[in-house]
Amino acid sequence: MNGAALVDRGGGDEDAVLGDGMAGQSDVALLGQHQAGVGDRAAAAAAAAEKIAQEHDGLWRQWLTANEDTAALRALDLAALDPSNRALQLRIWAFEDEKTAAEIAAQATQKLADEQQALADAAAQAAKAIADQHDSLWRQWLTTTGDTAALRALDLAALDPSNRALQEQIWAYQDQKTAAEEATRAADSLKSAWGSLTDSLLDEVRRIRGVIDEASGASYASLQAQFAITTAQARAGDQNAAGLLPGLSQSLLTAAEASSATLVDLQRARALTANSLEQTAGLLGGGTATTNTAPGAYGYADGAAPVAYNPPPASTYGLADMVGELRAEIAALKDEVRGLRGEQKVTGETIAINTGKTARLNQKWDDVGLPITTETDLTAVYGA
Repeated sequence: MNGAALVDRGGGDEDAVLGDGMAGQSDVALLGQHQAGVGDRAAAAAAAAEKIAQEHDGLWRQWLTANEDTAALRALDLAALDPSNRALQLRIWAFEDEKTAAEIAAQATQKLADEQQALADAAAQAAKAIADQHDSLWRQWLTTTGDTAALRALDLAALDPSNRALQEQIWAYQDQKTAAEEATRAADSLKSAWGSLTDSLLDEVRRIRGVIDEASGASYASLQAQFAITTAQARAGDQNAAGLLPGLSQSLLTAAEASSATLVDLQRARALTANSLEQTAGLLGGGTATTNTAPGAYGYADGAAPVAYNPPPASTYGLADMVGELRAEIAALKDEVRGLRGEQKVTGETIAINTGKTARLNQKWDDVGLPITTETDLTAVYGA
């Protein structure tokens, strides 16, 4: 319906015209709503398609990353950029590639250096192990052969130069101490040897003097001493000693019979023994004899034999006289032993001096060799 028609119809048709106008407006609204719905559906479809494309692009990038296809990944990134920025992106990638290549080359170089160092260390350790084995075996050889100088040279070479002088002083002190100990042992050995000889000499002296009686096993002199000591103990109140006196007196008289040169000596020994026992018994409360009942030189009682052959009264020779004789005998024996020890000391010192001289001469020969003593040796050394 156009505007002219509306004018021709007049006012009677105003209501109809208004009705038609309202209907037209409703159609336009419906059309706008339809177009808006179509646009929304198109936008939703586009958004869904964009999401699908993004998912595909993400999955495709994961595939390329898993296959390390850097070129395809960079092509995707480059296509997404504005053409004006693509050259700058390519420069960035080129710089990163150079940097990565330099890092890889440095890592490869370092790895090669580490491997070479490991090989060198292994070779050095093997060489050190071999050297240590050789040093150990060489030291065993030097120890077995007693080459102390070579062993010390090895030890000295292993020290810092500032400590070598102190080590040499330590060795010098040790050598002096060892030499002193060896000298002491040598002196002790010499003393022991001479002591054995001296003991043999003293045994012979005792045998000659009657201290040892090879026939009876106990000498008259030793039995005299034992009898005197036991008598003194008995008189001091020792009952055990008093009980031993009878047996000792018998042994003493038996030894006197074997060692007495004359009958007078034997009778004298019997008289002295009987007198000693009688005095001991008197001191212990058993009574004393008042007369001399000892037989004379020829077995007679006192007065029956000539006066010249009667022994002296027993009372004039007692324990004190016997002890005095024993002391004199012991003093003489000590003098002889002292003299033998003096001779032994002089002999030992002489031997020690001569031994030292011989040792120094042998050491000199070990250090510089044997002396040249013949014309043949001179020719061998200095030539014809």
